[in-house]
Amino acid sequence: MTLPVDQVFELLPAWFRSRDSGLVAGVTLLTPAEQAELAALLAAVNPDPVQQARLDYLVAKRDRGPLASLCAVIGEQVLVIEENLKQLYDDQFIETCANWVIPYIGDVIGYQGVHAVTPDVSSTRAEVGHTISFRRRKGTAAMLEELARDVTGWGACAVEFFQRLGDTQHLNHLRAQCLYAPDLRQWEPLYYIGGAFDTLSHTVDVRRIASGRGRFNIPNIGIFLWRLSPFSATAVVPHADAAAPWRFWMSPLGNDMPLFNNPQTEEPVTHLALPIDVPDPIGLRVMGAHLPDYYGQSVQVLVNGTAVDAAAVRVCNLKDDAPTWLTQPGDGKMVIDPRSGRFVMPTSIAPGPGTTVTVSFHRGFSAAMGGGEYARAASFAVAPNAGGPVQRVPADQPTIQGALNALGGAGVVEIADNGTYAEALSIDASIANATLELRAADGFMPTLLLQAELDVRGAAHTMVALNGLQIAQAPIRVPAAPDASGQPNHLSALTITHCTLVPGAAIDRNNTPADPSAAALVVELPDTALTLAQSITGAIRSDPSTSTTATDSIIDATVSTNVAYAGLDAASAGGTLSLDAVTVIGKVNAKVMQRISNSVLLAALAPADTWTAPVLAERRQIGCVRFTYLPVTSRVPSRYRCQPPLPGENVAALCVVANEGLPVGLGPRFTSLRFGTPGYAQMEPVTADAIRRGASDEGEMGAFHQLYQPQREANLRVRLVEYLRVGLEAGIFYET
Repeated sequence: MTLPVDQVFELLPAWFRSRDSGLVAGVTLLTPAEQAELAALLAAVNPDPVQQARLDYLVAKRDRGPLASLCAVIGEQVLVIEENLKQLYDDQFIETCANWVIPYIGDVIGYQGVHAVTPDVSSTRAEVGHTISFRRRKGTAAMLEELARDVTGWGACAVEFFQRLGDTQHLNHLRAQCLYAPDLRQWEPLYYIGGAFDTLSHTVDVRRIASGRGRFNIPNIGIFLWRLSPFSATAVVPHADAAAPWRFWMSPLGNDMPLFNNPQTEEPVTHLALPIDVPDPIGLRVMGAHLPDYYGQSVQVLVNGTAVDAAAVRVCNLKDDAPTWLTQPGDGKMVIDPRSGRFVMPTSIAPGPGTTVTVSFHRGFSAAMGGGEYARAASFAVAPNAGGPVQRVPADQPTIQGALNALGGAGVVEIADNGTYAEALSIDASIANATLELRAADGFMPTLLLQAELDVRGAAHTMVALNGLQIAQAPIRVPAAPDASGQPNHLSALTITHCTLVPGAAIDRNNTPADPSAAALVVELPDTALTLAQSITGAIRSDPSTSTTATDSIIDATVSTNVAYAGLDAASAGGTLSLDAVTVIGKVNAKVMQRISNSVLLAALAPADTWTAPVLAERRQIGCVRFTYLPVTSRVPSRYRCQPPLPGENVAALCVVANEGLPVGLGPRFTSLRFGTPGYAQMEPVTADAIRRGASDEGEMGAFHQLYQPQREANLRVRLVEYLRVGLEAGIFYET
C-alpha cells in the first residue's frame, strides 16, 4: 500500500496532532537563509514551476510542527523502502529491470557480451530481451535485420542476395518479379538500384561479401546500415528569400539541406525494412509518389500554427534558379523540394502582415552535437532547479537583449522556442562570483543572427555559459578594453556547450562560407578560460595567456590552409590548447599544447605560406600529443602513438589495431568537410584502421569518437557469426 508522507502524521491521535499544531506559532523550523528565500518567493510574480515547487516545500515546512516534521521524515523512509521493494520485483523482468541487472539475466540464458562502450547501445536490454526469439529464428532475414538494429543502434535492412540473382527459372518455381532486363518504364526500381532496396536482377558476383566487394551470390546476406540519425526540428522559423517572401529555405540559415525520413516503428517480427522504415534522405520522386508517408510524418509546413493540408502540397525540383523556383504558384498548391529543403508558398496562402510560417522537419547528422531538440539539461551550467533568477524568451521578454538587461547580471536567460532572433547582443555578468547562462530550453534550438559582435564581459570570478544556440553572421568576442562607462572586464571563464558557431560567419544556399577566414571566437582578455563541449565552431583567436579546452567538438576554419587556432593576429601563438576527441580543420599555432588526444588535425600549408609548419607549439617541452592524426611536419610536444608515424619510428608500436602504420600522405577520408551537409566531418569506413581504430580505446579519432562506430561494427560481425546458418556469409554496407 502506498503511504503518503503526510499520512503517517494523520494516523496519530487527534490530541497529539492538535498539540503539535499549537507549537507552530512559537517555533520555526526554517533556517534564516530559508526564511529569506521564502520571502523572496512569496514576493515573486508568476513564479515558474521550479520556483513554485520550492515555494510549496518551504510553506509546508514553515507550517509544520516538530512532531509532523518527524513523521514526514519517517514517511519518506517508508516510501524509499516501498520503492526498493517495487524495484526488486521489476528486476525480475528484462523489460523493467535496472541496468546493472541486465548482465545477470543475460547470463541465465547464455548471452555472451561484446563491446559495451557504445553510448547509444551501452544497455544491451533489447538484445538480451530478444535473444530467445533470435535463436528460434536463427538465420532468417527479419531476425538478422532486428539483430543489426539492436547491436548497432542504427537503422538496418537485411537483404538475401540470392533473391536478386538473374538466372534461368524453373517452370515449377517461377518468380514473376525477377526480370533479367529491368523495365525502364518503372522509375522506382531504377531509383533504388545499387542500394538496400534494389529489386532488380543481377549477374552472379564471385567476390567475397565479407570484404565488402562482392554482393550477388547464393550464400550472401547483406546488412545495410544508416549511420546518420534524423534530428527533429519543430516549429522552426524558415529563412525567407529577401527578394521574394513566398520563397523559403527550411534551414534558418538559408542553406540547401536535404530532409530526412523519420523512421516508422516496425511492428511484426517478420517485417523487412522498407524505405519508410529507415533514416534515409527523402527523394524527390519518392516523396511525390508517397506523399502521405512523408508529409506530416517527416516534414510539415504550418501557417499561423495550422498545418497546410497534404492535398495542397506538390513535390517539385526547386534546387536551381529555374522559373519553377522563381515563379510563385498560382494554383493554390504549395511546392516542396525535399532534396534541398526549399519550398514555395502559392498566392492563395502566401505570407503577409500578421501571417507566421513555421516548418517541422528532420535533418540528418552523425551525433547529438551543436544543439538540437535532444536532451541537454544535464549540461546546463545552472541547474533547472537551482532557484536563481530566470528570464524566459519570449514568455517574459520578447527579445534576448531585453531578457539579459532584466536579469541583472547573474542567472539564466532561457529561450523556449525555435525562432530566429536578429539582434545586436552584449552579455555582462556584472555580479561577482556568479554565473550567467544564455541557453536554449531543453528541446529547442533557436538561431541568433548577430547584427554586431557579441561582447562578453563580467565582474571578478564570473563565468558566462552558452548552451544549445546556433549563432551566425558575427563572432563572439571577449574584449580586453573597458566598456563605454570605463568598467574593466574581469570575466574568468566562457563555456560553450552544444552550440553551433557557424564556420565562415554565415553560409549561402550552396553551403559556401560567406567569409572563410573569419573567426567565430575572439578572446582578447588575458587569463580567460575558454571551454568547448559538443559544439561546432569556426576559427578561434586568443591571447597567449588564455587557455582553450575542447572536447567532442569541431573547430572548422573552412579549409585546411586557413588558420583554425592562433593568436589575435592569426599568425602568432594563441593560448594553451587542450583537445580531446576534436576534429580541427585548419592550421594551429598554440603557445602550449597541454594535451591533444584522440583528435584529428587536418592542416596544410598554402603555397608561399609564411608558417613554418601546419601545426605549431611554441613551448614543446611541455605537454603531449597522443593517439592523434596530424601532419608529419608538425612541430609539437612529444608524440605517443600518433599517425602518421615519423620517419624512423617503430611503426608496430605506434598502431594499436593494425600491424602496419599509416603511409605518409594517406590521411582520414570524410563524407564531407562542408558545414551544412548531413555527412559533415563523418569519417568514411574506407579510412585506414590506424585512424579509424587508432584512438586510445580503439575507437575512431576525431569529433565523433564518442559514437564508437568501429566497436558497433565489430559487435555486429561477432553476432553475425553466432546467428548465421551454416554456409551463409554476411557483409556490412553503409548507406549513409
